Amino acid sequence: MLAGETLLIGGHRKSGTTFLHSLFDGHDELYAPPHDLHILYAFYPGWSKTELSRKEQEERLRRVTVNAWRLSYEKTLDGSERFNVLQSYIDSNIANVDLSKSGEVVNLIISALWSTVPSGVKILVVKETSTEIHVPWLLGDRPGWKFLHLVRDPRDNYSALAAGQKIYYEKLGDDALDTLTSTIMRYKLGIQAISWNKKWFGEQRYRVLRFEDLVNEPTKVMKDVASWLGVAWANSLVTPSRNGEPFLGNSYDGKQFSGVSAENVGKWKERISLNEAAVLEHILSEEKKANGYEKTLNENYSAKCAAEWYGQMNFKYFFSDPF
Repeated sequence: MLAGETLLIGGHRKSGTTFLHSLFDGHDELYAPPHDLHILYAFYPGWSKTELSRKEQEERLRRVTVNAWRLSYEKTLDGSERFNVLQSYIDSNIANVDLSKSGEVVNLIISALWSTVPSGVKILVVKETSTEIHVPWLLGDRPGWKFLHLVRDPRDNYSALAAGQKIYYEKLGDDALDTLTSTIMRYKLGIQAISWNKKWFGEQRYRVLRFEDLVNEPTKVMKDVASWLGVAWANSLVTPSRNGEPFLGNSYDGKQFSGVSAENVGKWKERISLNEAAVLEHILSEEKKANGYEKTLNENYSAKCAAEWYGQMNFKYFFSDPF
């Protein structure tokens, strides 16, 4: 049973969704658990397959949720108690859930999180990247939900990912081509989802924010968000925090930010190669234009760079040698 209104934050990874989520932490009418959901990429669809045993499915779901979240809760005085309530709810209800169905898994986890919210809370605020692609069934089946979609200039977005190439993504087995190709695919799908999400759910339930607007005019943007959600304005909505403690960012560069910062806006020229920027400008030209991000590079040069990317991408992922 879904206990109340839920706001889901989505957007491309490293677009600023964790930062946006942190702005909801200190508000009396909102509860923002200090973690991602992890459901629609770390559990579904890979571990929801019916050929897996029930035991394997349950172990995986617990691994990517409660087991992964435990440390986040234990950092606060009442966190251990809240975590125990969360874990107990899942243990008591998981047997009634068909783990091959993403909707039932989502309902279980959201209901478990609702069992932990403090009194007086009106809205649960959760996040998971790229969930904008899943909005039709997430919001369609849950009338008490709203969705906040954060978008960012794809060149800056990719720059934030590229900063973690050697220290994080390569350890997962992703090379630079994987990271660039993933950015193009996910970004394009995420931006294309905007038109149909707006059509089906309207401004009342689905909003798009630009990262650049959020960090350059945080009070203006967050006052609008508070009005949209129907909660009182509070200065906490422009004060990043997690578990009540200042949130200093999660940049792969290792930088710590005191409060809201626009430092990395437009810094892609210093953070990625001209070739990479040209590929993004060419392949994502329509998506950039739709969200107010202008081209800056020569179109002929960008087209040549995109063709080179295509050749490398096609050879790595799709070419089968018949000779």
